[in-house]
Amino acid sequence: MRRWLLRIVLLVLAATLAARSRDLDRYALILEDPPLAESLRAVRDLDTAPARARVQRLRSRQQALRTELRRRNIEVTGAAHLLLNAVFVRARREQLEVLRSLPGVRGVAHMPPIRL
Repeated sequence: MRRWLLRIVLLVLAATLAARSRDLDRYALILEDPPLAESLRAVRDLDTAPARARVQRLRSRQQALRTELRRRNIEVTGAAHLLLNAVFVRARREQLEVLRSLPGVRGVAHMPPIRL
């Protein structure tokens, strides 16, 4: 009897999580600092002290934004700093104004799902 109860609870939990994930869209938060590639002349410049220091600054600012997003219960799915300085999130449409108003965010781009 307990197995049936456990199965029902798991099914309800799975259905709830699936419904919640449909409410979330993916967004790219484009940050104010230019990406690393804009300050490089050639690929070989990636392994220089100034480039490593710049990467550290970009990651530090991204980490501050990630901390703020976590505080607001917004899921972070990734980040980029080489060709695009952005933090990727999943959020509700109602949270767009909050995302746009975060410090260091220059813009927010919706990332629609890719269908094969």
